[in-house]
Amino acid sequence: MIPLPRRHTQPDDTTLISRAQAGNGAAFILLYDRHLPAVWKTVAATTVSEREFQDLVSKTMFTAVERIHTATVPYVDWLTSIAAELGAHIITTQGDTRATR
Repeated sequence: MIPLPRRHTQPDDTTLISRAQAGNGAAFILLYDRHLPAVWKTVAATTVSEREFQDLVSKTMFTAVERIHTATVPYVDWLTSIAAELGAHIITTQGDTRATR
């Protein structure tokens, strides 16, 4: 009998958060890859230009690295709350130009 190939499963967010908090960069990259589309969606709602979009995505992920010790589950909610917080800061400091799209 030929054995079936083993499925490679990714660790859940709780496990990855614990590993990232312990300094495991690979765990953070898995979280990044898994939840980047949700960050894109959140950021797209608060930016006008491609440059603003890219800057805010970068700032969100950089802030997530800085604040990884405060990460909670569901991680996607924690991460998108950072994006929303940074986006709101941009709107309040630079004005809401989204209506000009």
